[in-house]
Amino acid sequence: MLELPVELIIAHTTPAVRVAKAATSTVPIVMVEIGDPVAYGIVPSLMRPGGNVTGMSNGLHEYAPRGLRLFKDIVPAAARVALLFPALAPRFFGASRAWLRSMESVALTLGMTPTTYYANTDEIREVFAAMEGRADVVAVVPDQGMLLHRRVIVSVGLERKIPVICPQPEFVLDGALLSFAPDARRSIGASPTMSTPSSKVRSQATCRSRSRARAG
Repeated sequence: MLELPVELIIAHTTPAVRVAKAATSTVPIVMVEIGDPVAYGIVPSLMRPGGNVTGMSNGLHEYAPRGLRLFKDIVPAAARVALLFPALAPRFFGASRAWLRSMESVALTLGMTPTTYYANTDEIREVFAAMEGRADVVAVVPDQGMLLHRRVIVSVGLERKIPVICPQPEFVLDGALLSFAPDARRSIGASPTMSTPSSKVRSQATCRSRSRARAG
Protein backbone atom coordinates (compact mmCIF):
# COMPACT_ATOMS: atom_id res chain seq x y z
CA MET A 1 0.00 0.00 0.00
CA LEU A 2 2.80 2.42 0.86
CA GLU A 3 4.38 1.78 -2.54
CA LEU A 4 1.38 3.35 -4.36
CA PRO A 5 2.13 5.85 -2.63
CA VAL A 6 -0.68 7.04 -0.37
CA GLU A 7 -1.03 10.39 1.38
CA LEU A 8 -3.39 9.28 4.16
CA ILE A 9 -4.29 6.00 5.87
CA ILE A 10 -7.65 5.49 7.57
CA ALA A 11 -7.44 2.50 9.88
CA HIS A 12 -10.50 0.90 11.48
CA THR A 13 -10.13 -0.95 14.81
CA THR A 14 -7.00 -1.48 16.88
CA PRO A 15 -5.30 -4.28 14.89
CA ALA A 16 -5.45 -2.20 11.69
CA VAL A 17 -4.02 0.87 13.44
CA ARG A 18 -1.17 -1.18 14.89
CA VAL A 19 -0.27 -2.57 11.48
CA ALA A 20 -0.39 0.88 9.87
CA LYS A 21 1.71 2.46 12.61
CA ALA A 22 4.30 -0.29 12.34
CA ALA A 23 4.47 0.24 8.58
CA THR A 24 5.09 4.00 8.54
CA SER A 25 6.04 6.88 10.77
CA THR A 26 5.53 9.57 8.11
CA VAL A 27 2.17 8.96 6.39
CA PRO A 28 -0.68 10.40 8.50
CA ILE A 29 -2.92 7.75 10.07
CA VAL A 30 -6.50 8.48 11.14
CA MET A 31 -7.84 5.82 13.48
CA VAL A 32 -11.51 4.90 13.80
CA GLU A 33 -13.30 2.85 16.48
CA ILE A 34 -10.43 2.59 18.95
CA GLY A 35 -11.34 1.80 22.55
CA ASP A 36 -8.31 3.13 24.44
CA PRO A 37 -5.37 4.11 22.23
CA VAL A 38 -3.26 5.07 25.26
CA ALA A 39 -3.69 1.67 26.93
CA TYR A 40 -2.93 -0.02 23.61
CA GLY A 41 0.32 1.97 23.32
CA ILE A 42 -0.75 3.60 20.05
CA VAL A 43 -0.46 7.19 21.31
CA PRO A 44 1.09 8.59 24.51
CA SER A 45 -1.79 10.96 25.28
CA LEU A 46 -5.35 11.69 24.14
CA MET A 47 -4.76 15.43 24.26
CA ARG A 48 -1.38 15.25 22.47
CA PRO A 49 -1.22 12.06 20.42
CA GLY A 50 1.96 13.21 18.64
CA GLY A 51 3.65 11.35 15.80
CA ASN A 52 1.64 10.55 12.69
CA VAL A 53 -1.45 9.05 14.38
CA THR A 54 -4.66 10.93 15.21
CA GLY A 55 -8.38 10.19 15.20
CA MET A 56 -11.11 9.53 17.74
CA SER A 57 -11.39 7.24 20.74
CA ASN A 58 -14.85 5.70 21.05
CA GLY A 59 -14.42 5.60 24.85
CA LEU A 60 -16.37 2.36 25.30
CA HIS A 61 -14.14 1.27 28.18
CA GLU A 62 -15.00 4.50 30.01
CA TYR A 63 -18.73 4.29 29.40
CA ALA A 64 -19.14 0.67 30.56
CA PRO A 65 -19.35 1.51 34.31
CA ARG A 66 -22.15 3.98 33.57
CA GLY A 67 -24.11 1.16 31.99
CA LEU A 68 -23.77 -0.89 35.17
CA ARG A 69 -24.99 2.08 37.22
CA LEU A 70 -27.99 2.39 34.92
CA PHE A 71 -28.74 -1.31 35.32
CA LYS A 72 -28.58 -0.97 39.10
CA ASP A 73 -31.12 1.85 38.86
CA ILE A 74 -33.42 -0.45 36.88
CA VAL A 75 -32.87 -3.50 39.14
CA PRO A 76 -31.93 -2.18 42.61
CA ALA A 77 -31.92 -5.68 44.12
CA ALA A 78 -29.16 -6.89 41.80
CA ALA A 79 -26.15 -7.91 43.88
CA ARG A 80 -23.91 -9.97 41.56
CA VAL A 81 -22.39 -9.07 38.22
CA ALA A 82 -20.55 -11.45 35.88
CA LEU A 83 -17.83 -9.79 33.80
CA LEU A 84 -17.47 -11.70 30.53
CA PHE A 85 -14.27 -11.70 28.49
CA PRO A 86 -12.89 -13.61 25.52
CA ALA A 87 -10.41 -16.11 26.92
CA LEU A 88 -7.21 -14.16 26.12
CA ALA A 89 -8.29 -10.51 26.16
CA PRO A 90 -7.33 -9.40 29.71
CA ARG A 91 -3.88 -10.94 29.42
CA PHE A 92 -2.89 -9.11 26.25
CA PHE A 93 -4.91 -5.92 25.84
CA GLY A 94 -4.50 -2.92 28.11
CA ALA A 95 -7.99 -1.60 27.38
CA SER A 96 -9.56 -4.86 28.56
CA ARG A 97 -7.59 -4.67 31.79
CA ALA A 98 -8.70 -1.06 32.24
CA TRP A 99 -12.32 -2.08 31.65
CA LEU A 100 -12.03 -4.86 34.22
CA ARG A 101 -10.58 -2.54 36.85
CA SER A 102 -13.23 0.13 36.28
CA MET A 103 -16.09 -2.39 36.32
CA GLU A 104 -14.85 -4.05 39.49
CA SER A 105 -14.52 -0.66 41.16
CA VAL A 106 -18.01 0.58 40.25
CA ALA A 107 -19.57 -2.81 41.14
CA LEU A 108 -18.14 -2.62 44.64
CA THR A 109 -19.29 0.99 44.93
CA LEU A 110 -22.82 -0.15 44.03
CA GLY A 111 -22.70 -2.94 46.61
CA MET A 112 -22.40 -5.64 43.95
CA THR A 113 -20.03 -8.61 43.87
CA PRO A 114 -18.09 -8.86 40.57
CA THR A 115 -16.91 -12.21 39.23
CA THR A 116 -14.81 -12.56 36.08
CA TYR A 117 -15.54 -15.26 33.50
CA TYR A 118 -13.48 -16.13 30.41
CA ALA A 119 -14.92 -17.85 27.37
CA ASN A 120 -13.84 -18.89 23.92
CA THR A 121 -16.61 -18.55 21.37
CA ASP A 122 -17.44 -22.28 21.60
CA GLU A 123 -17.67 -22.11 25.42
CA ILE A 124 -20.35 -19.43 25.82
CA ARG A 125 -23.16 -21.84 26.73
CA GLU A 126 -20.95 -23.64 29.22
CA VAL A 127 -19.87 -20.39 30.87
CA PHE A 128 -23.46 -19.12 31.15
CA ALA A 129 -24.41 -22.40 32.78
CA ALA A 130 -21.68 -21.77 35.37
CA MET A 131 -23.10 -18.28 35.98
CA GLU A 132 -26.62 -19.53 36.74
CA GLY A 133 -27.49 -18.75 40.35
CA ARG A 134 -24.30 -16.70 40.68
CA ALA A 135 -25.05 -13.64 38.53
CA ASP A 136 -27.90 -11.14 38.30
CA VAL A 137 -26.46 -9.54 35.16
CA VAL A 138 -23.71 -10.23 32.63
CA ALA A 139 -21.55 -7.28 31.57
CA VAL A 140 -19.70 -8.01 28.33
CA VAL A 141 -16.33 -6.39 27.66
CA PRO A 142 -16.41 -4.10 24.58
CA ASP A 143 -14.38 -6.36 22.31
CA GLN A 144 -14.63 -7.01 18.57
CA GLY A 145 -14.60 -10.78 19.08
CA MET A 146 -17.50 -10.61 21.52
CA LEU A 147 -19.32 -8.23 19.18
CA LEU A 148 -19.13 -10.78 16.37
CA HIS A 149 -20.72 -13.42 18.62
CA ARG A 150 -23.23 -11.12 20.31
CA ARG A 151 -26.26 -13.02 19.04
CA VAL A 152 -25.13 -16.21 20.74
CA ILE A 153 -24.28 -14.33 23.94
CA VAL A 154 -27.62 -12.54 24.06
CA SER A 155 -29.58 -15.65 23.08
CA VAL A 156 -28.03 -17.78 25.81
CA GLY A 157 -28.53 -14.96 28.32
CA LEU A 158 -32.25 -14.87 27.50
CA GLU A 159 -32.47 -18.67 27.76
CA ARG A 160 -30.83 -18.56 31.20
CA LYS A 161 -32.81 -15.45 32.22
CA ILE A 162 -29.62 -13.51 32.93
CA PRO A 163 -29.77 -9.94 31.50
CA VAL A 164 -26.87 -8.93 29.26
CA ILE A 165 -25.42 -5.41 29.09
CA CYS A 166 -22.57 -4.08 26.98
CA PRO A 167 -21.39 -0.62 25.88
CA GLN A 168 -21.75 -1.59 22.21
CA PRO A 169 -25.31 -0.70 21.10
CA GLU A 170 -25.35 -3.55 18.57
CA PHE A 171 -25.96 -5.91 21.50
CA VAL A 172 -29.28 -4.20 22.26
CA LEU A 173 -30.42 -4.57 18.65
CA ASP A 174 -30.04 -8.33 19.14
CA GLY A 175 -31.91 -8.43 22.45
CA ALA A 176 -29.54 -7.32 25.23
CA LEU A 177 -31.08 -5.28 28.04
CA LEU A 178 -29.15 -2.04 27.63
CA SER A 179 -26.04 -0.26 26.46
CA PHE A 180 -24.51 3.07 27.39
CA ALA A 181 -22.05 4.36 24.85
CA PRO A 182 -20.83 7.39 22.89
CA ASP A 183 -23.17 8.51 20.13
CA ALA A 184 -20.78 8.51 17.20
CA ARG A 185 -23.40 9.96 14.85
CA ARG A 186 -23.55 13.19 16.87
CA SER A 187 -19.82 13.45 17.51
CA ILE A 188 -18.65 13.49 13.88
CA GLY A 189 -16.89 16.75 13.17
CA ALA A 190 -16.55 17.70 16.83
CA SER A 191 -12.80 18.09 16.52
CA PRO A 192 -10.10 17.26 13.99
CA THR A 193 -7.83 16.03 16.80
CA MET A 194 -8.09 13.27 19.39
CA SER A 195 -11.41 13.47 21.25
CA THR A 196 -12.22 12.37 24.77
CA PRO A 197 -15.70 11.13 25.66
CA SER A 198 -16.17 13.64 28.46
CA SER A 199 -15.53 16.70 26.33
CA LYS A 200 -16.17 15.92 22.69
CA VAL A 201 -18.52 12.93 22.40
CA ARG A 202 -22.21 12.88 23.24
CA SER A 203 -23.55 9.71 24.86
CA GLN A 204 -26.62 7.61 24.29
CA ALA A 205 -28.36 5.10 26.52
CA THR A 206 -30.17 2.34 24.66
CA CYS A 207 -32.64 0.03 26.40
CA ARG A 208 -34.74 -2.84 25.09
CA SER A 209 -37.91 -3.31 27.09
CA ARG A 210 -38.75 -6.64 25.50
CA SER A 211 -35.48 -8.25 26.63
CA ARG A 212 -36.03 -6.91 30.12
CA ALA A 213 -39.39 -8.62 30.31
CA ARG A 214 -38.02 -11.90 28.98
CA ALA A 215 -35.02 -11.80 31.30
CA GLY A 216 -37.04 -10.92 34.40
